[in-house]
Amino acid sequence: MNEALNVPIGTVIDTTIVDSYFYTFYLNPHKAIQGVNNLSLYTVLLGGIKLMTNELQLLTLQLCFTDQRSSNVEEVSSVIHYPDQRAFK
Repeated sequence: MNEALNVPIGTVIDTTIVDSYFYTFYLNPHKAIQGVNNLSLYTVLLGGIKLMTNELQLLTLQLCFTDQRSSNVEEVSSVIHYPDQRAFK
């Protein structure tokens, strides 16, 4: 598949196609190995750590690189991925 069809790593979409009531954003943290990237949708439920919008998006991107079981970047950050996996064991 042609890589030109995918958005670059780190792309954030936080206007136009997101929910206007909640703070939501799409994030592309990884390169497509095969096919087309699926951007992850993040919804901020409570802004308790008082980060600016761009700081929260950057933190979310950086957390996608912290999975200890993989040397590649993950589609969803490990903070979300680990509890989700544990819930199904």
